[in-house]
Amino acid sequence: MNGLKNGSRWCALVAFLLCIIGFSPSIYAETLDSATLKEKITAIVDWKKEQQHISRDEPLLSDGFLKDATTSSVDWYPFGMGRAGYRDDYAAYAAIVRQKVAERYQLPGKLSESKATEWHRIALAYVASGGDATDVSGQNLIADGTYDRGKTANLGTQGLNGLIWALLTLDALRYNVPEEAHEQRADIIARIVALQLPNGAFSIDQSEADVDMTAMVLTALAPYYNDEKTYEHRIFNKTTVRAASDRALTWLSDAQQAEGDFKSGGIANLESTAQVVVALTALHIDVEADARFIKKGHNVYDALVRYELPTGGFVHAKTYNANNPSSKPDEANSMASEQALYALVALLRQQQQLRTLYDLRPEQSNETKKAIATATTKIAQLATDKSTVQQALKAYEAVPREERQYVSNYAKLARVASAQSLQRRADLTANTKTSVLLSPMPTIFEKQQKADVKLSDEDVKAAAALLEKEPSTEQEVAVSKYVDRFMNAQNAASYKEEGRALKERQADIAEVKTSIATLNDRILQQLYPFDDLTLKDAENVTEITALYEALPPYDQQQIIKFEDVEKAQAQMKTLRQKRYITYGGIALLAVVIIGWVVWKRRQRAGDTR
Repeated sequence: MNGLKNGSRWCALVAFLLCIIGFSPSIYAETLDSATLKEKITAIVDWKKEQQHISRDEPLLSDGFLKDATTSSVDWYPFGMGRAGYRDDYAAYAAIVRQKVAERYQLPGKLSESKATEWHRIALAYVASGGDATDVSGQNLIADGTYDRGKTANLGTQGLNGLIWALLTLDALRYNVPEEAHEQRADIIARIVALQLPNGAFSIDQSEADVDMTAMVLTALAPYYNDEKTYEHRIFNKTTVRAASDRALTWLSDAQQAEGDFKSGGIANLESTAQVVVALTALHIDVEADARFIKKGHNVYDALVRYELPTGGFVHAKTYNANNPSSKPDEANSMASEQALYALVALLRQQQQLRTLYDLRPEQSNETKKAIATATTKIAQLATDKSTVQQALKAYEAVPREERQYVSNYAKLARVASAQSLQRRADLTANTKTSVLLSPMPTIFEKQQKADVKLSDEDVKAAAALLEKEPSTEQEVAVSKYVDRFMNAQNAASYKEEGRALKERQADIAEVKTSIATLNDRILQQLYPFDDLTLKDAENVTEITALYEALPPYDQQQIIKFEDVEKAQAQMKTLRQKRYITYGGIALLAVVIIGWVVWKRRQRAGDTR
């Protein structure tokens, strides 16, 4: 009997341990702390440096990488790094952005004819790098890309994307929206909320529910979660942002996979998982503790780091997809890594009790943090008596209006207060055009930081070294950076000549870029298809070859399909040889015929004699 009892005890112990192993959220969990997050963020940047052939002790934001600034392949890195406080050369990025924006604004569609998100991405990265998005080489990216975008193109041309990122960008620094603007904040919110599907999800094309779009909507609407303003919806009638967000969260929870990650297009992937991480942190949801987002012991952070490689980069998916051959399960992917970067930064900021990822305002004062903590505690301690509810309401109202989005449990207060029919102040439920939760805040602009810049002897030497070289697009980033420094430094007046020379060099580089673009156009228009070339095209081939050879070696690499031009040269040579052979043959035949005719005439003359 004792043996049976002991055996039963051991079975019970084993069963208990199995229960712990099977159901404890922490048993599978990766360490989620600031030190680990910083290591992973640094590892991603190091991986990107290696991919770009940049030494680890050099800035990622350097010449080779920044040549593609103002594109999605570059901009998300300075955004994520800037939000992490990673030390790098943000001045170089800001300088080349100013130059490229000025150039692109000369085009008919400016940054893009159809994609408002070009304005949004560039603006967010520029602000995260210390710049003023309302004045980028004289252009207001906030007005042009958000509230006044509708004056040139529909903000919803890209579906939800344009609306989501317009709202995120507009709220990054709580920008003022003029009364005469094409759209107010509330208009953009209403357009987003109206597109919610019956199941609570969102879709890029209003057909199939999509994790990425649902998560991004939640991120954009997060600042309005505590707002009581109602919006129209074809199915849900009147709805608040909170109600719409709760429906979306329920759908996301149901969509989460057994290992904690998320699918898009039927494939579990890093990017979808990263967008959910950002959304949850925007809503102040603890990814380690919220049971809605823990599946079989796996939380969203566990799922995120499953895609990490030893190199520091992240893969797109764990399985190969023939429809996406560029993304391999054993090879780090740049897009996946950039999204992992800012998802990890979102978690880091949450760990350190800083502002959320897309809230780029100066950090909260200790006084504000204390008011938020007091309100949160009072709400957590709510009882059924009206006095505690009134105390919680008072504590909530003591939080600055523009900071109330950080009171994470306000929904409980709203529910209890509504149940008790307590009168809340008008500013908690107002239906004004601009959300009551947001008011403009002073911004930290790059202009205000220029007072700290002072030219040194090293700057002068570096600028001189640049000017000694032949003008080339290889210098574009460095020259833009030094033009900026020499124009705006405290002691710029002492280096006017150097500043003028750098501006001239910048103009020379612009001419080289024009030559490259012109040459590429000529190749496409005058030499394609190469197989159809005839000797009539010989002059074009010769001119194009001469223009190519006049370019610096670095810029020659930017000429498309020049190997085909070289083949065309050989083709022209072959055609000439054939022509020479043909003409030579004809000439020889003519000589033979003439000789024969002469011979015959002489023969007849001899017969006559």
